[in-house]
Amino acid sequence: MEASMTGSFAILARFAMVLGCGCGPAGTACGRTATDGDARESFPVGDPAANDDPSIDPDDGGPGGDDGEDQVIDVANMEPSEDGEDPGLLTWIRTYNTAHQRDPIVHPTPDGGYVTIVDSTVSFASLMWILRQDGSGEIVWQKEYGDSYAAGDVMPASDGGFIVSGSLFSYPDENLSDLLVFKLDGRGRVVWHRILGGPHDDWGVKAVQAVDGSYFVMGRTDSFSFPVDDVWIVKLDGEGEVLWEKVYGTRDGDWGTDIEETADGGAVVAGGSGHWTTGYSDSYDMWIFKLDADGEIEWQKVIGDRDVSYESACSVEETPDLGYIVAGDIDGEDLVVIRMYCGGNVEW
Repeated sequence: MEASMTGSFAILARFAMVLGCGCGPAGTACGRTATDGDARESFPVGDPAANDDPSIDPDDGGPGGDDGEDQVIDVANMEPSEDGEDPGLLTWIRTYNTAHQRDPIVHPTPDGGYVTIVDSTVSFASLMWILRQDGSGEIVWQKEYGDSYAAGDVMPASDGGFIVSGSLFSYPDENLSDLLVFKLDGRGRVVWHRILGGPHDDWGVKAVQAVDGSYFVMGRTDSFSFPVDDVWIVKLDGEGEVLWEKVYGTRDGDWGTDIEETADGGAVVAGGSGHWTTGYSDSYDMWIFKLDADGEIEWQKVIGDRDVSYESACSVEETPDLGYIVAGDIDGEDLVVIRMYCGGNVEW
């Protein structure tokens, strides 16, 4: 999908179409530049100001218009039908104005609304911009966090709040990053935060809540697998205290792009791995593995083709029958979808 998003980004909800998948072993932070009339709050996660009531005008940076283009359906020029039965199944579209941003991620919330996280920049500071939207896409609240942060993901928590993951940069002194995770209440106020890492670079990718209220926090680490990157998963209790941490990977470098909680209290991870099935150090395959509640691997699958240089699993979900559906990327050109049984064997 190619679209003109300069100055804004669009959230498309209930659009019944798979447009593609992009993921990989590296990520960078960039984002939004402040404009006149900017009313968004910004503060370090550990700042007591983070617990001030976020009384922000929901119309600031709110819905607007922008040009967009898709090879199949011109979404930006579509008008939702009154009965909701238009061919594209487009219920609504919202554009939130911002000068610069990167990689917005949106998730539904249990109350029928949405939560969105975006990398942004204000006066050369890298921030996480989090927006809480209602079921129609209108902004309920929005806040910016940090001054040297890179957004990973934001996920709903069982108490109506959110668990946020990302990275904290220490430049210009050391030019290193640590994994950052923090808990928000339902109004975006910081409940607790943790900074985790070692002597080299570490990044936060995503955190999800397990069925017992604890959290699986997934990142990538150089500190504990130097000189290559590997998958790093930290288990936190409900108050953010570390229960255990483990590194998963091979000598050729590995990464995780998605982690999802499973009904049995464990988690399933999707990502990519050095080509240890065929022995090619310059190739990567899809890597999907299942963890129990203590972080032990119950099963793992490496899926790839020795004639393809880059393959990565981008997202994974547990299905109602306790199997899994995986979306992957092949050389940045093709989308692949894989259906797996509960034990990890490929159905199709």
